[in-house]
Amino acid sequence: SVDTLAVMAYRQHVTVAEILERRGVESPPAIKSLLDKKLIVAKGRKDTIGRPMMYGTSKEFLLQFGLKDLSELPSVEDFHDLSG
Repeated sequence: SVDTLAVMAYRQHVTVAEILERRGVESPPAIKSLLDKKLIVAKGRKDTIGRPMMYGTSKEFLLQFGLKDLSELPSVEDFHDLSG
């Protein structure tokens, strides 16, 4: 669930198919768990064929991780620096 949550945090308003493309594995159980914990919320439907649901992080996500807003997330470059 953590990697699914990370994808959503960094790529707000993402569909299940986009998460699958990014992670390479199915995510429905992780998405259900994150919805149940109120860490993510539905953000509407994508204007494309099938009109898939888009998801993003919630206010609860910000509270749980001690963030004022998403701009306080570490940058992707910070992760590259840590990995050497």
